[in-house]
Amino acid sequence: MRCLDIGRAYRGRRCVTALTHESHIRSYGLGTMTLFRAVPLSVHGALEIFAAPALIAAPFLLGFDPATGAVSLALGAMLIGLALSTHGETRTLPISTHVAFDYVIAFLLIASGFAFGLANGDTQATVFLAGFGAAHMALTASTRFSVRGA
Repeated sequence: MRCLDIGRAYRGRRCVTALTHESHIRSYGLGTMTLFRAVPLSVHGALEIFAAPALIAAPFLLGFDPATGAVSLALGAMLIGLALSTHGETRTLPISTHVAFDYVIAFLLIASGFAFGLANGDTQATVFLAGFGAAHMALTASTRFSVRGA
């Protein structure tokens, strides 16, 4: 006798299957995990492709310090390269790698914004870079990273 049915006992013990398929486990519904992951992967990619040029153009439009501008240019180029390598015709990066790089770029934007703000006193660059990084982190955290439905 194998213990495959829910609620059945096998040799006086309850099955793992029975324990993991209790009603409290199934009562959470499908919307719980996807409630905060509302952005589809295709929208995430489109937003990255349209936002990266703003990160590249910001040093020229907002008059950043040369070092701050170089960091903004480099991170903008990394972001657009990351977006194109994941969302192009042929996917050259796995989704998990894309997610990791998204968080790294967001963290670097926030950290460099505060670092250059403290070093140079450039509040405009601090607000832009830290705000862009926080928005990118929020986008990454709210994206549904699954190829199905993308």
